[in-house]
Amino acid sequence: MSHEIRTPMNAIIGFTDLLKKRSKDAVNKNYIKSIQDSSKILLTIINDILDLSKVEAGKLELEYAPVNIYALTDEIKNIFYHKIKEKSLELHVNIGKSVPEVLLLDEIRTRQIIFNLLSNSIKFTQKGSITINISAIAKDKEKIDLIIEVKDTGIGMDEEQQAHMFEAFTQHSNQSNKKYGGTGLGLTIVKKLVELMHGNVHLSSKRDIGTSFIVTLKDVAVSNQDASHKESANKDIKFEEATVLVADDIDLNRNLIKEYLNDTPLKIIEAKDGQEAVNIAKSTPIDVILMDIQMPKKNGYEATKEIKEVKDIPVIAISASVVNISKNKENQIFDTFLLKPMKDYELYNALAKYLKCTVIQNQTSQTDTNHIQEKISLQEFPQLKTLLKEAKNDGDIELIEKFAQELKKYAQEKDISIFKTIALQLSSAVESFDIAECETLLNNFESDY
Repeated sequence: MSHEIRTPMNAIIGFTDLLKKRSKDAVNKNYIKSIQDSSKILLTIINDILDLSKVEAGKLELEYAPVNIYALTDEIKNIFYHKIKEKSLELHVNIGKSVPEVLLLDEIRTRQIIFNLLSNSIKFTQKGSITINISAIAKDKEKIDLIIEVKDTGIGMDEEQQAHMFEAFTQHSNQSNKKYGGTGLGLTIVKKLVELMHGNVHLSSKRDIGTSFIVTLKDVAVSNQDASHKESANKDIKFEEATVLVADDIDLNRNLIKEYLNDTPLKIIEAKDGQEAVNIAKSTPIDVILMDIQMPKKNGYEATKEIKEVKDIPVIAISASVVNISKNKENQIFDTFLLKPMKDYELYNALAKYLKCTVIQNQTSQTDTNHIQEKISLQEFPQLKTLLKEAKNDGDIELIEKFAQELKKYAQEKDISIFKTIALQLSSAVESFDIAECETLLNNFESDY
C-alpha cells in the first residue's frame, strides 16, 4: 500500500516541477505553486498515516544495531539548522557523561522520535531556545535507561490540552493550520514508537512558558562495537583485474557504484532486475556480485538463491535497512552486507574480501586529511556557492537538482572525484523526493567546503 500511494504522489510532484520550469505565465506559475505546496502537505500526511498504520497493525519490526548517539544528534542538528536559523532560535544539545557513546538501538526509529519532538518544538516556538538533554541511568554494566528530553520556550499548553496531545489527529487548540501546519499525528507516532521500544513518554507544559517532552527508553543495551568504522577509511586498496556484476533497478545507484570504481581495473556489468542478474551470472564469468535486495521480477534473495544453486559466487547484499539482517535465516545466503548510502571506502573494503588486491595501510593523520580537504573551497567557485545558498534557503527540489547538475559539471571540469560522488548522492535523493536527505547532504557539503 505504501508503494501504491507514494508512486503516484511522486509523479504528481515530479511532473509539477517540470511544468513549473516550462511555464512563463505568472498566473499559471501561481497555480503550479499551489499544486506543489498542496502536494507536499498531502505527502506528509500520507507518510504519517502509513507509519501509524504500520505500528497499529503490528507490522513494524524493530532493528537493533550499534548506534553512535553523538553522531545521531549531530545529524539531526544539521537537518534542522536552517529552520532554527530562520526563526532566530537557539538549539542546545547536552549529552551527559554517563551516556555511553554507542548503544544498541533501532537507529531509524530513535531518529524519528527525536526528529518529531524537535520538529514540534520548532513549530510552536517563536522566540527563545530549544534544548535536547540526553542522560542515562545505569542498570548494570551492560544496560541503561536512556532519557531523552526535548524542551522549548514555546507557546505551551494547559492541563486539558496536555491530556489529549498524544491522541491521533489532535492538534493544539491555539494552532492555526495556515500558520503551523501539521497533521496531528507526530506525537501519536512518537508515543507508539516509544512504547514499542519498551519505554514511556511524558510531557509537562505551561501556557506561554514552554513545553518539555521526556522519553525514557528502558533497558537499552550498551554496545562494545564501534558504530562509526572510521578506521576503514585509512586503507589504500589496489584491485587487480576482475569482473563485478552490479544488480540494481535504479540507474543512479548503479552509476554511483561505477563512479566509485571508475579508477580501478574492475570490469562492471550491470543488471536492472533480479532475473537479469541471474541470467548474466549463469552465462558469464563473474568474480563478485553487488546485489540490491529490493528489485522487480526477482528480488535480491530469490536471485541470489538461484545463482548460488549453480555457481559459488560471493554476493554482497546492498540495502537501505540491513542492520538486523544477519539474524534472519534467509539472509545467510549473502556473504556480506552494505548499507545505503555507502561510502566509497566501505565498498572497497567489502570487495577486498573477495577480490585479488593489495592493501596498504594509509598513515595519513586526521589533521593531514583536513588540510587536504581545505584545499578545495567554494570560494574558488562563486557560481556554485550562490546556487548552494539558493538551494538551501528555498528548499525547492528544482533548485537542489540544478545545484547537483552544476556540481557534477564542476567535478568533471576540475576532476574533483568527491564532488562527483556528492552530486550523484544528491541526484539520487532528488529522484526519490527525499527532502531530509537533500538537506543533510547540502548542510554537510557547506560545512566541509
